[in-house]
Amino acid sequence: MPRRTAIPLYKSRHVAFVKAAADYPNFDKGVTGLLHVGTGIRPDTVGHVHTDWFRWKPSQDEEPTLYLKIPASDPCRKYGTHEPCGDCNMLGHDGFEPKTPAGEGREILIDDTWTNPVTKEREYFPLKDMVKRYFAHRGAHAPDDAKYGELMIDGDGVSKGTLNKWYRDIGAYAELSAQFREDRLRQELDVKDPNDDSNDRETEQIIDFGRDDKGNEHSSLAKTHTSVV
Repeated sequence: MPRRTAIPLYKSRHVAFVKAAADYPNFDKGVTGLLHVGTGIRPDTVGHVHTDWFRWKPSQDEEPTLYLKIPASDPCRKYGTHEPCGDCNMLGHDGFEPKTPAGEGREILIDDTWTNPVTKEREYFPLKDMVKRYFAHRGAHAPDDAKYGELMIDGDGVSKGTLNKWYRDIGAYAELSAQFREDRLRQELDVKDPNDDSNDRETEQIIDFGRDDKGNEHSSLAKTHTSVV
């Protein structure tokens, strides 16, 4: 079974990314950043998330428990059609399918607390509140104040390429150092540069993404995969 090579952020930068996503002035970008790091799902999956994937279940707490159910397959609902999007076509799929069998049918808790990896303390994590506020939730157990919102990210879904740019925007907002991130990737991966004769990829593996409109560096957040809950 294919596996990802995951190179997480260092703990302090992980915390900085979470805080930046929660505070990011563009709510579309902020909720996708937290959805990615808070569940560990791939950007392609984030871009296909539909409100029907969320499950509210009765709980002993005052508010029901929220889960994200990743389907084994689902029609591609991006852009208001059921035609395969560019990301689906790239994977050779007629609709949404998890990239690996391990993703099929997973049910992931959307929690409102996490263990801060720096302080080791259990703290408030805003993902559940942001998902509740962002999507138009359905089902008998969905809270009454959670039934109005979007069906998908940005209304009708987002491409993987756009999401990766959004994650870099959040990283820039968190003032994550592009050089530190490059050093981390080079430490963990056998990175080949374009002028290296042994590099058969013919493309750079670490890219200079420039800066955001505030002048903050865009870090290469490729191969970042973390689950924080």
